[in-house]
Amino acid sequence: MLFWFIAGHATIGGNHENKNEPVHRFSLGSRGADGLRSRAPCIAGRNSIAHPCSLVKRLPVCAWEPMPHLFGAKLRALRTRRGISQMELAPHLGISRPHLNNLEAARKHATPDVIVRVAVTFQVTTDYLLRDTIPVEAMRHYLPPPAQSLTLTSRQFGAKLRHLRTIRGMTQLDLVQRLGLRSQAHISMLEADHSEPSLAMVLNLADVFGVTTDYLLRDEIPPDAVPEPPANDH
Repeated sequence: MLFWFIAGHATIGGNHENKNEPVHRFSLGSRGADGLRSRAPCIAGRNSIAHPCSLVKRLPVCAWEPMPHLFGAKLRALRTRRGISQMELAPHLGISRPHLNNLEAARKHATPDVIVRVAVTFQVTTDYLLRDTIPVEAMRHYLPPPAQSLTLTSRQFGAKLRHLRTIRGMTQLDLVQRLGLRSQAHISMLEADHSEPSLAMVLNLADVFGVTTDYLLRDEIPPDAVPEPPANDH
C-alpha cells in the first residue's frame, strides 16, 4: 500500500539540518553586467551547487544542461527502493502504467507536473530528479525543505519567471536572446501560463537566474522567496 508515503502529509522530508528559512538561490559561475549567470563549461570543483534545500551542499553542475537523461533511472530506483510495482505507482502520478514504464526506460520525457508529483511522492527535490550531475544513489541526501502545504501541480511557473526577469531589469526580448530562442512569443506564453515549459527549459532558466528547479516548479515556494538582489551582489 502507498498511503504512508503519498502526498498529503503536513510536511515533507523529515528532519533537515538547515533550520532557517530555505533559500532557493545557488552560486554558479560568474555574473555578467546584467547580473545574470554566464554560460560556463562543466568543471567539477569550480561551478557547483550550494543548495540549502539539500543535505549535500556542493556538487558539480553544468551551466547549460540538456534534457535530463537520468530521470528514468532515478524514478526506477525510488520505486524499487519502496518495494512497489509500476501498477501501484502509476495512479498516484496520474499516468498509465505503460507511460510509467516508458519514463523509466527513458523512451518518454516527463512533464513538469509529473516531476513535481514524483518529488512529492518520494520526498526528494526536483533538482535531484532533473540534474544529471547528481548521481542516482544520492537520493537520500536530496531532501526538500519542510512545507506547510503541498501541491501536486506547478501553477506559479509563469509568475516566478516574470518575477525573476523583472528583478533583473530584463525585457522578454533580453531573455529570448540570452536563451538563444527564436521568438519572444514563447516567453510570453510561458509567463501567461499558456504554454508548459520543457524540462530542458526549466533547467536552463534555473541556471540563468541562479535558482533551484524546486523554486520554479513547486507552488508551495512563493515567487518572492527569491528577493531582488542587492546592488553589490556579483
